[in-house]
Amino acid sequence: MLDLDKLPIEVACPRCHYPFDITMLDARLESRIFCPNCKSQIRLHDNEGSVHAGREQVQRALNQLAQTFRNLGK
Repeated sequence: MLDLDKLPIEVACPRCHYPFDITMLDARLESRIFCPNCKSQIRLHDNEGSVHAGREQVQRALNQLAQTFRNLGK
């Protein structure tokens, strides 16, 4: 099973604009992270819960796809 929380998401530092990856878990939990370039502390915000909702939608779609593949083998 695919662990969606480990998937990388590219973000840019709001201070120096350096692009780097965080995990979906970091975004979902609104973690505090540090820019690997300028070392600024960044507090992630998911104001509308879009990361959590999107993760659930992707998980449901993957479950449906897996079920379709199981049904093909019958």
